[in-house]
Amino acid sequence: MRFRKSQEGLIIAGFALATVMIIALLVTYLSNRVVDMIAIQSQVFFSKQAYWNAYSGMELSTSKKIAGLDGIPSPADVSFATGKITITHGTPDLNEYLGGNKVSAITSTGSDAGGRSRAMKLTIGNPSPSSYALVFDGDDDFVSHSMD
Repeated sequence: MRFRKSQEGLIIAGFALATVMIIALLVTYLSNRVVDMIAIQSQVFFSKQAYWNAYSGMELSTSKKIAGLDGIPSPADVSFATGKITITHGTPDLNEYLGGNKVSAITSTGSDAGGRSRAMKLTIGNPSPSSYALVFDGDDDFVSHSMD
């Protein structure tokens, strides 16, 4: 059986059309995946940015000794292009263990430009019992890490 002259390229044209359709579907599918991956990566990046902003706020608040927060208003805000740090501290109170008017609780909240936020809290309390951390009583001094 012999094909007519007008039908000689029909099989090749059909194969080429099917190949182009498959490639178009693959490009569409893969481009959607790439867009999704980029969106997820930016969310991860900004989430880490919020965490590190909170961490930086904790470093800022503890870099000047905790007693230095006595005159600083609460909350104290630090704003910049990629986010904001909010430092909130408790009311300074007289503390037998820490001595003087000291702040015993600090909360640092970091947020990014996208509105995501992370918070950290530092609380300093009285050790109980007195052998909580370090004990130097002058009689058989020792370092203890017991929690009883």
